[in-house]
Amino acid sequence: MASPVNIATRLICRSGDTIRLREPRGHAALFHLPALACALAVWDAGNARAATDVFYYDLATGRSTFDTRINGLGSTVTTDKLTGLTGGTNTWSRADFTITAPSNRSVQQYFTGSSVADNDGFGIQMTAATLGANTPGTLSASGLSFTFANPVNAFAVELGDWATCCHPTALYISFDGGPAILVGNANSSVDNPGYNDGVTTFIGAIDDSGTFTTVTFWGEAAGGDVLYGGGVIRYALLPIGALSGLSVSNAVVALDNSPAVNAAAIIDATPGLSALFTGLGTQQQLSAAASQTLPLLTGGSIMALSGAMNGINRVVQARIDANRGLSSGDEFMGDRHVWLKPFGSRADQDDRRSVSGYQADTYGAVAGVDGTVSDTLRVGGAFAYARVAVDGNSATAPQSADIDMYRLIGYGSYALDERTEINFQADVGLSRNQGRRQIALTSTVASASYDSRSTHLGAGIGRTYTLNDRTSLIPSARLDYTWFRDESYTETGAGPLNLQVNARTSEALLVALDARLNHRIDDRITLMANIGAGYDLINERAAITSAFAGAPGASFVTYGIDPGPWIGRGGLGAIYTPRDDLEVTGRYDVEHQSGYLNQTASVKFNWAF
Repeated sequence: MASPVNIATRLICRSGDTIRLREPRGHAALFHLPALACALAVWDAGNARAATDVFYYDLATGRSTFDTRINGLGSTVTTDKLTGLTGGTNTWSRADFTITAPSNRSVQQYFTGSSVADNDGFGIQMTAATLGANTPGTLSASGLSFTFANPVNAFAVELGDWATCCHPTALYISFDGGPAILVGNANSSVDNPGYNDGVTTFIGAIDDSGTFTTVTFWGEAAGGDVLYGGGVIRYALLPIGALSGLSVSNAVVALDNSPAVNAAAIIDATPGLSALFTGLGTQQQLSAAASQTLPLLTGGSIMALSGAMNGINRVVQARIDANRGLSSGDEFMGDRHVWLKPFGSRADQDDRRSVSGYQADTYGAVAGVDGTVSDTLRVGGAFAYARVAVDGNSATAPQSADIDMYRLIGYGSYALDERTEINFQADVGLSRNQGRRQIALTSTVASASYDSRSTHLGAGIGRTYTLNDRTSLIPSARLDYTWFRDESYTETGAGPLNLQVNARTSEALLVALDARLNHRIDDRITLMANIGAGYDLINERAAITSAFAGAPGASFVTYGIDPGPWIGRGGLGAIYTPRDDLEVTGRYDVEHQSGYLNQTASVKFNWAF
């Protein structure tokens, strides 16, 4: 006998019936159904998320109940009235399935005695196996197999002349040779629910634990009970977990896992994907597995890249300010300068509204050269490289990315008077991204490799106010526009859970006000502090469109963190001038958004020539 599975079985039948349930060790148990109730047989559900509905009715009630049940679960019933069958063979081919029997059988239009419409379908003759001589987990000589071209998990067949003798007698259905599902049991002829309607019976079953291509039906009796199986065949395909309600979609909604809602809908609707989740038995397990299928860092890679670029821009801005004394302590030393500034930073993005955050560690350097064009205009150029290592916060869906960023920068300043200047900056960048998504569900790693491009334009104005001979205050205002584009890519390594990710863009338009305070200790040391706030006028939330390799025609959108428009920033530093042509600046800077903190340490070396 096939081993029983952990499965909850709902028996949909008429009240007053006696049923026989096969217990895990193969022993039979008889239960009498009280009035207005049917039996619910439950094995230990364990970690399997499966339920089975069984249908046992007269033809009219069975057809209506089965169709209503399938439609209520969001699927459609397909029917095939078996006409034109010939006897003396053991194979009958239909449009969507093939019927086979272990031996040649006769056929008969048995259902014309029923009062229902469409009662002229053919039935294939069977003889029930002798009770106890065959186990219900095997086909035996009494059965019929229905092999479908496309997967199903709901099936119904109509019987004629069942339970007219040889009691007790029982009926079974099995999906893909799995455990026997007891459909009906009769201890007398009147136990047949269709006894008064031409001795006909409607039986069916739904198994939402998976999808199947072969359904087997057979009978068992105390003697050689002859019956006919056929009439109008009904079948359908339901989402896995449709009966129990333990679908991936239901799980992510119940646990407020909003980023995974759209992906879960695709998973539930795609048999090849939903089958990967069949071993998960709790909402927590299903929701965690759904999170593992989401795009890389849920869009956090662009946020990490933006944070690294903002750090580079602060370096360049400090250099611009230094040229006219507007930096937080960076002093003007000559007409032409070469400078180098290594830096390192750590950014921490908290989880927000069920979207997992990340930690990004960045290190790199900016090198530049600038000089005067006239008494009021200074221009320069720089090159920046940064390496960004991003790790997602989620322990159940570990994801990471390594990013190499390259930027070419042009900058300059124009003095309106001896205390006021405007500044400008334009830069373009290319980033190489390598991403990894660990999918514990399938013990695989989805790997991604793609490029990102970015553009930045910025302008500002600042004015110096001398507080005393050692201290100055420089308020300023800035407007910065940034644009990012991730190219499309297809992952490898995770089979049907690989993602085909569309290209996407992201923009920001930041208006900021800052104030810098410089205090000169002596001719060689200057202390500095700055504070400011900005507001992103676009404040765009990440949205990634992708499709599973296992369902390439069904794309879905995943929404990332909504960062909030307000940004606060500040910093402390010191400048040391060991000789006239060399300046060394050390700084600590911090940037804060809602749930986000970026801390940067840097050292700048500036040579005048």
